[in-house]
Parts: sequence; C-alpha cells; structure tokens
Amino acid sequence: MLNSNGWQDSEIPMIKSISELCSAHKYEKKYWDLLKERCSPDICQKLEEQEVDYETFLMLTKAEFISFGINRSDARILISIQKMLKEELSKI
Repeated sequence: MLNSNGWQDSEIPMIKSISELCSAHKYEKKYWDLLKERCSPDICQKLEEQEVDYETFLMLTKAEFISFGINRSDARILISIQKMLKEELSKI
C-alpha cells in the first residue's frame, strides 16, 4: 500500500508535469496532423522511420531532410511546416 507520508516534497507537484505532458501530446498530434495533411505518405513514412518527433523536427535543417531521402521541394514544404509549428508552439 502506498503511504503518502513517505513522499518527498519534490514528488508532490504533479499537476504541472501532467499539464506539460498533455500539451506535448497535443502538440505532437498537431505535428502529425499537419504532416499528413500537407505531405505525401512517403515523406511521413521517412520521418517515422527516422523517429522524428516534433521537437527534433523543429531543429532539423533542409539539408538534414534531404539526407533522409526527401527531395528539395518536399524539404521546402517541411521547412514551411516548421514555421507553422513554431508559431503554434509560441501560442501554448
């Protein structure tokens, strides 16, 4: 049985962590929704194969997208999606 008397003060403020987790999950969903809406399934698959989550996606450069086997015009689309996601993130 869990006894609350043994908890440390640093373990108690879970609400903020849960809130951050919910925001991250919501943002991850928005990321994949935008990709699926604006990119071909092939591009989405390449990003999934590289295990690119939204945080990593925001840091990638056009050259890095191309290194994943994504062509230049699709890489430009991904850069524009990055800008949209950064704007959304600033609203959260």
